[in-house]
Amino acid sequence: MMEKLRKAAEVQRYPEWGMGPSNAGSCNSRPQETEFFKDGGDYRSPYGKFFLSWYSQTLIEHGDSVLKMANLALKDVKISAKVREIVIKK
Repeated sequence: MMEKLRKAAEVQRYPEWGMGPSNAGSCNSRPQETEFFKDGGDYRSPYGKFFLSWYSQTLIEHGDSVLKMANLALKDVKISAKVREIVIKK
């Protein structure tokens, strides 16, 4: 994943964006307790928008891959998934 992020950052011509956010807390952090996710936080910055867009697309691609594999394994079962779009207001 980190290699994919690094390559995506290079495509955008911002190689320094090739790392995940260092101020997003841990899995047990509450969003408002982090500099990245708090109200008005770094998620609104150009880097934050790049990272969240990249990460969201990566999750969608992973879900698509899992659904394709499930379709192969469960040929007679209809499988679907729903992804909610989240829009960040400027």
